[in-house]
Amino acid sequence: MTDSANNFNLLRAADEWLVDIRRAFVEQTIWTPPFGATEGADEAVEAGRSLRAYPLVGLSIGLGGALLLAIAGMINMPPGLIAWLILALVVLFTRGAAEMHLANFLQPAGSKIDYARDLSQPLSAAGVLVLILTVGVRVAALGVAITPEHAAAAWISATTGARAIMPMILAEFSAKNNRDWDVPSRAVSIQALTIGVVVLLLCGGVTAGLSALFVGIGVSAVTALWLLKTHGDSFREGVLGAVQMVAELAIILTVVIVR
Repeated sequence: MTDSANNFNLLRAADEWLVDIRRAFVEQTIWTPPFGATEGADEAVEAGRSLRAYPLVGLSIGLGGALLLAIAGMINMPPGLIAWLILALVVLFTRGAAEMHLANFLQPAGSKIDYARDLSQPLSAAGVLVLILTVGVRVAALGVAITPEHAAAAWISATTGARAIMPMILAEFSAKNNRDWDVPSRAVSIQALTIGVVVLLLCGGVTAGLSALFVGIGVSAVTALWLLKTHGDSFREGVLGAVQMVAELAIILTVVIVR
């Protein structure tokens, strides 16, 4: 009886992870996985719980970029060229949502656009500049990495670590500001952060990995606090997207510099 109950709980947990992974990919990318579809589920529960799978989306993006870096190294492709290619593919795969959210928040007052609902509206000149910088900084970081392995470690750390921090930031700031968001539980935040810590330590080592983690958490917290103070009516996706982008920039630069 106990074994049957344990097996049922394991199967249920595995099924929930598949559901969360599917939802995370749907929310973060243009791909809909062929598994994890549900009907009649509690949308609020799934939305909050699915954030634990965000680091896995980042890990898949990171591994894809690492594969391209490895191929580029074998055929002696210039680092700058492959870096631009990776960023172009990532922007297409993720719809450039995080970049657009950050660019939108940093536009001059009066030009804010709800990119959570419409990514086709034009940015102002300031927004375009921010968009260029978000891509350019990552391209530069990958380009100056000493080896393809160094670049791959920084890339995987950034794409995974930034998404691992998001649930904790969402839970902390939504609780303090009474936001009507799909708030992840403490367990979800811990699970996501654990995935991020493991990846950061494996890719960056202890010094660079922990440095990137603390820098990422710090800039994420400051960014979220600033956005909530200056954009009181901000929507969940916009804040998370902007925080993710800032954390990604901070982590990739930290790993490239420290590792």
